[in-house]
Amino acid sequence: MTGKWKLKRQHAISLVLLLFTWGCTMNAPEEDVFYNPLLDSGPDPYAFFHPDGFYYYTHTLGDRLDLWRTRDITDLKSAERKTVFVP
Repeated sequence: MTGKWKLKRQHAISLVLLLFTWGCTMNAPEEDVFYNPLLDSGPDPYAFFHPDGFYYYTHTLGDRLDLWRTRDITDLKSAERKTVFVP
């Protein structure tokens, strides 16, 4: 095989793989997309369960640090929330 043919074959294979990968991601069914069930966002999360029967959860909010308190960790959206630190 000549170098020219080898290069064309490599480009053709790369193009086929690229199109296949792109096609697979473009048609991803909605049920394959992950949505965080706890909160819409929250970098640096931390949670723990206390013997008092409550979960305590916190994450970075940019301009403050809030603490959530709930008996059901899956219900953070409606949990009691307090600001505990403002720099």
